Amino acid sequence: GSFIIYLGPGDAGGQLWLKRRDSDTPTPVAGTTGAQSFAVSPDGGWIAFNGRPNRLAPAQVIVAMVQASVVAREKDWIVVSMDGDAPNWSPNASLLYFWSDRDGSPCLWAQRLDPATKRPTGAAPGPRRWAGSRNQRVWAGNRRPRRGNTGRRSFGWRRRSA
Repeated sequence: GSFIIYLGPGDAGGQLWLKRRDSDTPTPVAGTTGAQSFAVSPDGGWIAFNGRPNRLAPAQVIVAMVQASVVAREKDWIVVSMDGDAPNWSPNASLLYFWSDRDGSPCLWAQRLDPATKRPTGAAPGPRRWAGSRNQRVWAGNRRPRRGNTGRRSFGWRRRSA
């Protein structure tokens, strides 16, 4: 590809940065201060990430177009979910998966997207709780939600024991 996007330091935690192949200097992606995770679409034309309008707000799942190594301006971003974290694309980019605790327990959700615009499609509210994810039966590969020191599930990952 002609660029890489990575999560680097920012004013309020993490921030997305873009490094073009033809430049020695990475540039911050405007408006992504506070980002904690991201995923580039399989075709490289879109990026999904979580962002917060302010530090106390829940993380939103956002999709932005990437054209010629330039990420779309904030006014052109698409909010896929008002509450979600750790977005990831399906292989054909028709679904966007993310974690959310909107129903009181961390669950894996999937939102169908329009193939061309990547806007959410489907009946309101759109995302549906993935069957079984409440009981940790749906894992991403060899990863699963883990319990932290507080006893609550966290969005961190650990490998399954053999």
